[in-house]
Amino acid sequence: MDLNNCLISDKAKQASGHVRQWDIETKKLDYAHRITWKKAYGPIPKGLCVCHICDNPPCINPEHLFLGTKADNQRDMAIKGRSLKQASCYKGHLMTSNSRGHYCKICQCCDSILYPIC
Repeated sequence: MDLNNCLISDKAKQASGHVRQWDIETKKLDYAHRITWKKAYGPIPKGLCVCHICDNPPCINPEHLFLGTKADNQRDMAIKGRSLKQASCYKGHLMTSNSRGHYCKICQCCDSILYPIC
C-alpha cells in the first residue's frame, strides 16, 4: 500500500500505467483492476467500465474502484484534469503531445501522462 492506501500491482505496467494480467476465469488477458472488481464484487455489467477513484492506474484496491459508463469515466478524467482536450494539467501546466504514443499528452512540468483508457 502507498500513502493513498492504493494497492499497486507488482505486474508489469503498460505505458498508461495500467496492468494487464491473465484472467483465470475467462482465460483471456484483462486489466488487473477489472479482474480485482470481478473477484471482489462480481460480474461487470455490459457497457460499464471499472474506474479508479484514486486516479492511479496500477491500483488494484477494490475500495478504490467504481463502475461507470465510458461517459462517466471521461467526465471523471476531465474533472481530475486528465482529459485529452485540455490544454493544461490540473496544476495549470501546459500539456503537449509527445512521442510516447498516439493517445497521449504529457505535462511539461509534472511529466504526467494522460491516456483515455476505460
